Amino acid sequence: MERVKKRLSSNKNIKHEKIKAKLGLTDRKNHNVFYLEGGVFITPNSEFDDFTQVMDDIRSLCKQSIRRKIFNNNILEPVFLMNFEICSDRMKVNKNSYLSFQYHFKQKNNETKNVLNLKRENENFFIDILNDIENQIMSYDMTLSKKPKIL
Repeated sequence: MERVKKRLSSNKNIKHEKIKAKLGLTDRKNHNVFYLEGGVFITPNSEFDDFTQVMDDIRSLCKQSIRRKIFNNNILEPVFLMNFEICSDRMKVNKNSYLSFQYHFKQKNNETKNVLNLKRENENFFIDILNDIENQIMSYDMTLSKKPKIL
């Protein structure tokens, strides 16, 4: 039983070079609402006066990008919830910080495709979201990694 459970959960992972992410359901009975969640280690390569403002800017740019993507998407409602969490007041040059994120989406027309079908049919869409996160972070001269860098 353990092997089957592990295999199913790994099928929900979105493959990305630098960011760990997976799809899941917010309610097992209602497949209409699902989430994309993940995390990444961020290492600033440059000093900023206010890392909190930098991370707020990145969050805002990611939010704008996802709005455009959902507007042009035929499977998702044009509303979503987005959460980025990072302890930005402790960020320093060459020091790892962990960013976790979560997006909640609702399928259009009360569709109830399960997570595995959503992933299979729309994996490029979810990879584009992860690429946006990566690009926005890298635009502020920060390095991303799935694992913490040991200095």
